[in-house]
Amino acid sequence: MNTKITRAGGLIKISPPTKELADELSFYYKFRDKIKKTFFDKRIGQLRNILIDGPLRTIKKELFSYSGDGQSMITYDGLLHRVKNKLTSLNNEWDIDETKNNYPKPEINDRVYDGLYTDQKFAVELMLNQDGGCMVEAATNTGKTRIISSLCRAYKNFNGLVVTNRQTVALKLYNDLIELAPECDPGVYLSSKKAKGRTTVITSSSLHKFNPSDINFIIYDEAHGAGSDTRSQNLLKFKNSVRYGLSATLTSGFKGISKFLEAVFGPIVFELTDQQLEAMSRATPLHVYVMDVVNGPAFLPQTQNLTMEKKGIWFNRNRNKLIKQCVDLCPSDQQLIVYVRTLTHLEELIYNHLGDNNFEVFHGSISGKEKKRILEGFNSGDLKRIISTDCLAEGVDPKNLYVIINSNWMQSDVSVLQKAGRNRRLTEGKDYGIIIDFNDSWDPRMERKSQGRLKHYDTKGYNIMKISSPSSIKFLDK
Repeated sequence: MNTKITRAGGLIKISPPTKELADELSFYYKFRDKIKKTFFDKRIGQLRNILIDGPLRTIKKELFSYSGDGQSMITYDGLLHRVKNKLTSLNNEWDIDETKNNYPKPEINDRVYDGLYTDQKFAVELMLNQDGGCMVEAATNTGKTRIISSLCRAYKNFNGLVVTNRQTVALKLYNDLIELAPECDPGVYLSSKKAKGRTTVITSSSLHKFNPSDINFIIYDEAHGAGSDTRSQNLLKFKNSVRYGLSATLTSGFKGISKFLEAVFGPIVFELTDQQLEAMSRATPLHVYVMDVVNGPAFLPQTQNLTMEKKGIWFNRNRNKLIKQCVDLCPSDQQLIVYVRTLTHLEELIYNHLGDNNFEVFHGSISGKEKKRILEGFNSGDLKRIISTDCLAEGVDPKNLYVIINSNWMQSDVSVLQKAGRNRRLTEGKDYGIIIDFNDSWDPRMERKSQGRLKHYDTKGYNIMKISSPSSIKFLDK
C-alpha cells in the first residue's frame, strides 16, 4: 500500500489512515492512568482548536485525529519519524509532499562548529540534519550554551527566538550570544531590557508577544519547562518554525512528559549523561550527604499538606539547626548555596538561624538590579554564601561553588537534579562537590519524599552517604 504524507504548518496529513498507525500514535493515551486526566484533555483541545481548521472526529481522545471526511489522519510534524518507522516496519511505501514545508534550511560551514567539543559538534550535526526540529538531553556542564550559539550561527540569516524560563538565565544567554555569535544580531526582550535583534532571547512568558509568521526558528533552553499548558500552547502556534529543545532533564519529571515534548519539538536525537561527562573529566563528581531528621511536631494533621510543610520543614527547629551546623562547619572561603522552597522558610532561616553567617538572599521579589549585583558577585567568587528559592535552580554555574544544602522537602526529580547540577562545574582543586540533604524519618509521608530525592541522586550515579551528624561531612580543603 502506498501512503501519502503531506506537511502543512506544523502538522502532517496521512492518507489513507490505518489502524496500525493509530495504534502507534496512541502511546500518549497509554500514560493517561499515570497523569492527571486534564493534562491530555487540554492538549487534545490544542490540536483541535489551534492547529486544525474545520470539524474533526477524534479517536479515543488521543493526540491525533481523522479529518472530517475520515479519509486521512492528522498528527504533529514532530511525530513524522514515528510514522516513517512504522510504515517501514509494515513494508509500506510512502511519498512526502514537501510543497507546503516552509521550514528554513540552515547554512552549514566551519564557523557553525567553531569552538565545540567533538560530542557537541556531533549533537549539532544531528540537530541540523533533523528536518523540522528535535531535542537534545545533555547533562549540566555539557556546554548547552555553545550548542545554542552554534545553532544560531547556522540560522544567522533568519529571524529566531532563544527561549528560557527565567530572566536571569535569559540575560546570561544574551551576553553569551553577543560574544559567541555576534553575526546573528543578538537581541533580548525582557521586562528590564528590550533590544530586538534577528535572534532575540526571551523568557517563555513572552512567546505570545511575537507573531508566528515572523519567526523562522526557536531554540528552547531548559525545554522540560515547555510541557506546561500555556507554554506548549504558545509554542504550537509557531507552525512554520524549526523548533529545538535542550535540557538536562527531558526524560525526568512525571512519566510521559518527554512523549508530549516529542510532538512539540521532535525526537530526542542525542543524549550525554552525567556519568559520561565525568568519564571525560568535564564534570565534578558529587558526594551526597544525607542526615536523618528524627524530630518533628508533636501533632500533624493527616490531610493538610501546607500545615505539614510549615510545621515539619519551615519551623522545624531540629531540621533548621542541622542546616546551621552544616553552614558553620563549611570553610568560609568556599561558596555555598542553601536552597529553600518558600520565602517564609528563607526568612525563618535568616532571622532565627543563619543571620550571623553573611548570607545574601535571592528570590523573585528582589529588584532586577539587586539580582544582577548578587549574580555577578557570586559568579566572580566575591560573594560566598547565598540562600535562595528555586530562582537559582537553573541556568547558573558559579565557578567556585563547593556546597549545596537542599532544604526543600519535595521530590520532583527535575527540581532536585537541576539544583544538584549547579555544583558540577570543574574548578581547580575541587575533587568533588557536596550536596547536603535530609531524610525526614519522623513522618512516613515525608520520609517517602526524602527517599524519592535519594532515588533521583542514585539514578545519576552520585555517591550517597548516610551520616549521623554534620561533623561527618568531609569538606574540601582548598
